[in-house]
Amino acid sequence: MEPVICQLAHMSEERVARAVNVKPERTPGNWESWLFGWGPVVLGSVLTVIEVLGPTRQSGQFTGILGFLPCCVISNLLHETGHFFAGLLLRLNPRLVEIGSGRVIFDKCFEHFRLIVRGLPYGGVVHMGEAFSRTGGPWWKRCLTLLAGPLVNGLLFSLSWAVVFGDGQWPQKIQDRLHSIPAQMLLVNGLMLLGNLWPYATRVDGHPVSSDGLRILRIILTRLGFKQAPRPELAVPGWMWLTRNVDSRTFLSGLQDRLNEPNLQAGQRTYLLDAFATGVLMYGATAFLAEADKYSAELLQAKPCEWTVKGTRGSALVELGEVDLGSAMLKEVMEHAPNPFDRAISASFLALAELKRNDTDSALSWLRISRDLDPEGVTMRRIEALATQGTTVKGG
Repeated sequence: MEPVICQLAHMSEERVARAVNVKPERTPGNWESWLFGWGPVVLGSVLTVIEVLGPTRQSGQFTGILGFLPCCVISNLLHETGHFFAGLLLRLNPRLVEIGSGRVIFDKCFEHFRLIVRGLPYGGVVHMGEAFSRTGGPWWKRCLTLLAGPLVNGLLFSLSWAVVFGDGQWPQKIQDRLHSIPAQMLLVNGLMLLGNLWPYATRVDGHPVSSDGLRILRIILTRLGFKQAPRPELAVPGWMWLTRNVDSRTFLSGLQDRLNEPNLQAGQRTYLLDAFATGVLMYGATAFLAEADKYSAELLQAKPCEWTVKGTRGSALVELGEVDLGSAMLKEVMEHAPNPFDRAISASFLALAELKRNDTDSALSWLRISRDLDPEGVTMRRIEALATQGTTVKGG
């Protein structure tokens, strides 16, 4: 069971494009996006151009905050462009570029990547295809790619400073200059530079998001051997993103096609086996349970001593209705597995086992444990819905 979806690295270009071509729910042109997002940005851009090209050739006379917003969006786009081109140069294969948050207003697949533009254009993320591998690429490549965005903001900050204060007369003219476009770019990129390098986490559209600084810190701590440090991060779609945006049949069928290829290396096959079985568990894709049973059994035979593999197999057994055998395996994982992600999924399927035994109280107890280990757990949320809705679960 992997906390980051790694399968796409093993698919062909065509399969990757097909897997990420499933469009999320979208409302083009919805009024919220234009009122609070792109509308003020477009209006501010137009007013700024009018002022700059007008008789006074100055900005800031009447644009105010509307002149500030285009600077925010331009700086944000250049920040994400820095991540994107760094990923290209370092061969991390950027697959998906998301600009902003909220509802989707533009969504297009190009030859090698997909671009999604959302209604509130303040923020963004670049998902790297190479990070779908087990290691996510060399640690220094991940750090450089994460640093690229803030470095762009640092460059813009330096250029803006040179334009605003380069003549050395800024103490006398600072009040007049604060309304200029370079001064607005100076402020925006200074804040973006500090905000992205400061290690913190927040939530966007209900998803946990870590700053570039926090991701870099996690990579370095893990590199130094801190086993309890959070998993190294590069901006990649997690299971929650995948289950919400990619169709389960498209995703799992692509993995099946890869598993059916001849001459597949042993390491690749075991990894894909785990990916497929975990995907079935994450999606709750009952149509693929028979294959998950077969693949997870093969995986356990290949790697009988790995706790993550035992967690995958035990969870599959519970889903299949072999509650006693699956529960025994999952309890071993809970006791011995070092990875909180593995224990979180195991706890959620122990909850499912209790639901199949009609013991709702025990199920809720296991779900609380799962939530404590991983508050964003996909399987925890799915099984929690079954428990709280009082749905009858077959099995046991």
